[in-house]
Amino acid sequence: MIKSNRAPNEDAGDVLINVEGGIEYFMRHQMPDGGWSFDCQNNPSCRGNCPNPHKPHFIEDRVAASALVLLPCLGKGYTHMAKDDFGKYNAQVAAGLSFLARNVGADGKAYSSPGNMYSQALATIVRAEAYGMTQDRALAVPAQASLNYIMRAQDPSGGGWRYDPRQPGDVSSVCWQVMALKSGRDAYLEVSPLVTRKVAFFLDSVQANGGTAYGYSDPNSVTAARTAAGLLSRMFTTWKKTNEPLLLGAKKLAEKGPSTDMYHNYYSTQVLFHLKKQLPDEWKRWQIAMENKLLAAQCREGHRKGSFLTGLEVGHAAECGGIFYLTSMSVMTLEVYFKHGSPYFANEAVDDFRE
Repeated sequence: MIKSNRAPNEDAGDVLINVEGGIEYFMRHQMPDGGWSFDCQNNPSCRGNCPNPHKPHFIEDRVAASALVLLPCLGKGYTHMAKDDFGKYNAQVAAGLSFLARNVGADGKAYSSPGNMYSQALATIVRAEAYGMTQDRALAVPAQASLNYIMRAQDPSGGGWRYDPRQPGDVSSVCWQVMALKSGRDAYLEVSPLVTRKVAFFLDSVQANGGTAYGYSDPNSVTAARTAAGLLSRMFTTWKKTNEPLLLGAKKLAEKGPSTDMYHNYYSTQVLFHLKKQLPDEWKRWQIAMENKLLAAQCREGHRKGSFLTGLEVGHAAECGGIFYLTSMSVMTLEVYFKHGSPYFANEAVDDFRE
């Protein structure tokens, strides 16, 4: 059990967050080939005992499933070269990285049907963070290749990304690609400043209300989740944390509060966490509400112990990734509180990504 990163004088007190439970759930579901699968029915350790809110649309996308497991492991500090208490999953993480290596091309392409650029972003974040945290030279060239693929795949006219390379973008895919590029930059890999500047052109094209809100591929489809994705992308590319539209948009996210859509919750938690000095009251209220929602959603016993599902089944992404997606996003949302205090992520500075 891990305690949240609250200040001692916060009146809500400490809330126990079972991040370890989520990771243990994933470790119990690792496939014999080292990867993971959205298809719990054919997992020899599960045999369908984990109910999915829907049959995952991308049930055969093993790369995305494996990356969604490895991301929260890395966020907690578990790598393939960790020591002491953090070394207990070294073999499992190593097997997972090996699985990704076997399924990523020499050109850095990390997906095949039914995967897409979302799979690319997820696998690239894993490779970049694993390299940055361990400085394992064997990961440097593959991580750079995956970053290069993302940069080549950017829409040359609009500056975004969608499902296929060079396709006109949407704000959701753009945010994942931006997070991948930032992970590469944090690991001191090469990321072209021109690519990140082009992202601003795309965000300008989908912003509404002076940049406080964002739509999917145009300004007329604004939602809270898309707004959070747009604001996070702004912070990771061109906007300072004192930017007025950024702060106004973040305040509106805080007013809305957490929802049953983990896409919205994950993006919004990151936005408000990075703005906790500028918006301390909003962050505090959001943190407490988010913790309570996720603690209530986590299974405490039985085969599904440690997973997250209850009350989080809403949203297109939940339909795509099922219980693995919901558990990964929930754990990563909780990890935001202490991830940046780990030896590697302590060096992560949002402003350093801007040129």
